[in-house]
Amino acid sequence: MSRARARGQLPLITDYQQLLGSRLGEGEQQLSALNNPSFMRRYLADWRFVVQQVGGAQALLHIEPDLWGYVQFFHGDARRIPAQVDSANATD
Repeated sequence: MSRARARGQLPLITDYQQLLGSRLGEGEQQLSALNNPSFMRRYLADWRFVVQQVGGAQALLHIEPDLWGYVQFFHGDARRIPAQVDSANATD
């Protein structure tokens, strides 16, 4: 963040950790991790860290690019995928 700002650039951060963090196969298997409270607790804590590093600065956040493609391909609508957000951390 600081190097990009020093150069007058807008930082681009790609947050791409759901696949490796889930330790599941790519595609539909990794989507099942979204319904695991233990995984989601760790995942959301990592995301919170990224957001805290950005703070109030401007940045482009590229969030889980492949995950959204798999959601669209296998389910068509992200609202149809169970995700344990509240049980992982009710304050997020």
